[in-house]
Amino acid sequence: MKKKYLFLAGFAAMVLAACSDDVTTDTPTPTPEPEVNENVVPLEIFDGASQQGRLTLSAGTRAAEKWTRLKEVAQIAPPTAYEDLDWSATAVLIRGDHKTGFVTWHSNRQANNPAEEWGGALDWFDIKENVPTEFNGVGINKELKFNNLLLYNDRQFFVSATSYKTGATIGRIGFSGAQMGTTVECIGFPGSSVNAIAATNDGKLIAVSGYEGTYGTFAADVEAKPWDYEVAENNKGIEVRTPMSETFGGKYVVVDGNNAYILRNNNDEGKILNVGFGEELGLEVPLLSAEKSAEDYWIDEDGEIHWDLSADKKKYYGKHVLAVKGNYAYVGAGQNGLRVYDINKGGCTWNNETTTTGVFVDDDFVYAASGAGLRVYKYSEDGKLELFAFQVTAYDGDGEPVKNLVPGGEYTDENGNEIDTTPDFHSCNFVTAYEADGMKYIYVAFGQSGVRVYKLDPNAPAEDDAE
Repeated sequence: MKKKYLFLAGFAAMVLAACSDDVTTDTPTPTPEPEVNENVVPLEIFDGASQQGRLTLSAGTRAAEKWTRLKEVAQIAPPTAYEDLDWSATAVLIRGDHKTGFVTWHSNRQANNPAEEWGGALDWFDIKENVPTEFNGVGINKELKFNNLLLYNDRQFFVSATSYKTGATIGRIGFSGAQMGTTVECIGFPGSSVNAIAATNDGKLIAVSGYEGTYGTFAADVEAKPWDYEVAENNKGIEVRTPMSETFGGKYVVVDGNNAYILRNNNDEGKILNVGFGEELGLEVPLLSAEKSAEDYWIDEDGEIHWDLSADKKKYYGKHVLAVKGNYAYVGAGQNGLRVYDINKGGCTWNNETTTTGVFVDDDFVYAASGAGLRVYKYSEDGKLELFAFQVTAYDGDGEPVKNLVPGGEYTDENGNEIDTTPDFHSCNFVTAYEADGMKYIYVAFGQSGVRVYKLDPNAPAEDDAE
């Protein structure tokens, strides 16, 4: 249509020139190039057919025979596109109808390579008979590192992320229910990396950032633009609720009823911040992981971000998840184990020595994942937990799981025989679960080991209880 219009305009000019010697022609004004929105980056879509080999159905279970309740049913391997980025599974989201699932991935190259090695991926797959069946596709962007995922009003994804160009970022991706968007709108946020996002009951979203981080609230339609560290007035749309702090270390945010709780580290002690009341509960121990490089950065006079990923390695920079049910908070404190806290009275009511980072709760169970595998606990009185089922990678002579599994560590059973400690799983970044047909289906994001799917039979007796 544009070409036709220009031709007609040129023809009209020729007619006018023929009718009057007074008419002159000037050099035509070139058509302006469309304006480029630097706050929108592409999401390269790879179709489902290219990803089908990543799904594997599992047979049986590696759990000790006396535990028959928990079985692994499927595995999801990392994306096949841009394999050199060493994809690490970060989070899993299952839609309410249990027919569709999503997985976020980030490049593990970031830990040891320049910022340009970052990348984020978003999987989209079908679920039939409560088992992943086929991929609809995967979207990849090589500028952003994806962390946790929120599906808002079933039409927009919000991804907590990091951009190597602008730092902490909230990624917004359109979703029609039948098709994923092909672009990511980048909403700037203060700090090094946005680590988690949740929806509040008043229609707002809340995000937390990590190293030199903070937390803040915003509307779903907030303008996509970089965070302005120089002129605060330019950051309208995001209400920062606390000053940026090097020791804030925001890890996760969860909304329970009218309350929002933030899990954070301040180096020497983990804390739970009750956003509504502004009160903090000290966890008495820090949140510890394997040593990782801080996403440390500095901003030059032109506003450009520069990264120094190898400058500072500590145990405080890993991922950790918080879950809340009733009066109790369940914390994956990493090397300080799974810990339960009374939110109202304070104090730890129960803990174990099992390295745990991913945690999920429902009305019946607590699901806790570590590099050694998955454990399921039942609630008991006074906030204590009772082990109900497990599937891990190493067992002692009595068939009990080795608690703090260290890859390459030296373990022996009661007969002095060496226990294999070759890790099947990498970092356990996230756990989610749902109930269907009387069973529980559990998805665990195990970092570079991909995603494992389990089925739990809540009514199955333990082997030693059966007749």
